[in-house]
Amino acid sequence: MLQALKKLISLTAIALLVIIANLSCHKTAPTTTTTTTTTTTTCVGDTMTATVNGLMYTSNCLATLDSTYYLYLSGYSYVSGQTLYPNIYIRILAYPTMIGTFNIDTTSMHYAGYSISPSVGKIAKTGTITITADSPYIIGTFSFTCTDGTVFSGGSIKACKPL
Repeated sequence: MLQALKKLISLTAIALLVIIANLSCHKTAPTTTTTTTTTTTTCVGDTMTATVNGLMYTSNCLATLDSTYYLYLSGYSYVSGQTLYPNIYIRILAYPTMIGTFNIDTTSMHYAGYSISPSVGKIAKTGTITITADSPYIIGTFSFTCTDGTVFSGGSIKACKPL
């Protein structure tokens, strides 16, 4: 129980850090800018949707990749710079590839959760995430069940691939 609580706190902290770190990097309209030496793509329309215990969840989706090859996918919403809750977060080990199906549980390198507030969250005990594309968008589906029985079904992700 203590181990699960520590993991929940860590997951919530990671999700919040990902969101905060990327506040200044919020993506704008999808455009491609070409110069003689560089092509840069920015994305918009990044979304995460799911049915949570029969209710529809929709939010923006942010993808980040850390130096240890973990891909973080976070659902988030802001009003006047304040994070709104609840938020779904998913982490997978994306090495050597992020394309594929990953099993989510409480003991592997792939996990998911649901932050209800900055200090209250739920941890997934079983589930899967399938990434079908990774450029220019990460596109995939997910479903999982939390340790308290909360069911996330029909989840979809579209997020700009992190650089």
